[in-house]
Amino acid sequence: MNLNPERNKEIIAQLNNARQLEEASIRHYRHLSSFLTDPHELETFLRFIEEKRQRIVQIDQVIKLLDIQN
Repeated sequence: MNLNPERNKEIIAQLNNARQLEEASIRHYRHLSSFLTDPHELETFLRFIEEKRQRIVQIDQVIKLLDIQN
């Protein structure tokens, strides 16, 4: 990636927003999962939460790469 520093800042801001949405989604699904009694539904929710965590890790990696270029 070879972008200009201003564009990198814009992208980082957008990625930070995406990260916040993923974190909010995790909190929401954690709350909802506390009401589940079906083990299969709970497993699905937990898998979804883990996928969200992985997305956050990926977002953080891209932010780090863009930040290094600045």
